[in-house]
Amino acid sequence: MIAVSISDLMEEDDIRKRVAEIEEAEYNFSVPDCICIRNDSFSEEPFVSVAKLVRGIWKKSIILESEEPEVILKAVESIDVTFVTIKGANRDNLERYAEIASAFDTELCISEEDPEVLVDLGLKAKEMGVQEILLDPMVKNMKQCLETYTYLKRVLNLLGTEFIFPAIRTWSGEYALSMASVALLSSDDVAVISDDLDRDCCDVLSTLLDTLRY
Repeated sequence: MIAVSISDLMEEDDIRKRVAEIEEAEYNFSVPDCICIRNDSFSEEPFVSVAKLVRGIWKKSIILESEEPEVILKAVESIDVTFVTIKGANRDNLERYAEIASAFDTELCISEEDPEVLVDLGLKAKEMGVQEILLDPMVKNMKQCLETYTYLKRVLNLLGTEFIFPAIRTWSGEYALSMASVALLSSDDVAVISDDLDRDCCDVLSTLLDTLRY
């Protein structure tokens, strides 16, 4: 899954234009295939409003990203949650996010800098009834990216865990593309969430995914 972001601070016309651009990129390159809605407003109303708008014009995967579980709850109560992932869980709020993910049968993305703790949180969420889990280790540089995703692949393989996959939250530009590529090479099941991907980046990631899959 390759996602690009839409902020809940954007105007409706800009959001519609952005979704159209994402659809065009996905048609040409198979990447991106998901939209991540960021709760940049830190408020409930604009986030829910944008979630409704995007869900109405984009029928594929959506990630709802917020640090506030109650904001996430209002959003998932307001839209069709088919192909929805919720992001914002961490060691401090895991229980509440797991409750929401279990109740609405959504994927859950958990963020934590310590990879060992991250795996433990993923296993805990699984025990709490979450069916599919993404693990975001919050990497900040290429060295950390390579080491962490190699570690996650090895540990998850040893544990034999099903439906627990790595994820990476990147930004924009060539460095972010490089980090996404390293994560994908570590595990082709990784979910990549980026603020933006230009046509060249979409082409590179699409080609890389095709190579890994075939």
